[in-house]
Amino acid sequence: MTADENLSNWDAVNDSININESIYEHPCLTKVLNEVLALNDNLVDKTINQFSGNTDYKLTFTIGECNGNPACTNGENIDTTGEITIKISDTNLNSIDLATHILHEGIHAEIFRYVNEHHNGNVDPNDKPQLFEYYKYYKLAVENHHIDHPYMTQYYITPMARALRKLDNYQYPLNYYKVFSWDGLRNFDPNNSLGNIDEQYGQYCNTVVENFNIDCNE
Repeated sequence: MTADENLSNWDAVNDSININESIYEHPCLTKVLNEVLALNDNLVDKTINQFSGNTDYKLTFTIGECNGNPACTNGENIDTTGEITIKISDTNLNSIDLATHILHEGIHAEIFRYVNEHHNGNVDPNDKPQLFEYYKYYKLAVENHHIDHPYMTQYYITPMARALRKLDNYQYPLNYYKVFSWDGLRNFDPNNSLGNIDEQYGQYCNTVVENFNIDCNE
């Protein structure tokens, strides 16, 4: 069965998660998205899979412009239609970078959903008290549409790295994958809690890119 067929079958039984036809025009992206959605992993379960079977929301993966960013998440209509859209702008990325952006944007989507549930009085803010504290504390430190990122630097670096390592069949130690989970967060880390990437981490990145388990050249 091809990646296209896998995604089509998956989409057919998940009414609340939609794979736009534009995704299928990009074989590597299709293959990577299929692997991420099929991953039995705690991060995926707590983010993207929160939309599976949830009739109050509609999560869509599509190709679209992201103001110069390789991927982005649009949740501007969530309070009226429940729609959240994850857009992939740069479809020429290597497979691990595509996987990283899908996981990263999946976290954004779940934060949109969770905050909306809070606004509707459906969740206890004590479940994620730090999220709302970060919203208040960092709202003047970063642009509003990036306000999720400080929270993500504290709570999602290691879960993203673990998910990427699992996608890679545990080829390398966890630190090799943290280089990728840091990507997209470092510029929105007001306290520099992530530190600086040294030459060793650059070597980790090159090693994983060259040998990542999802091979788009097959």
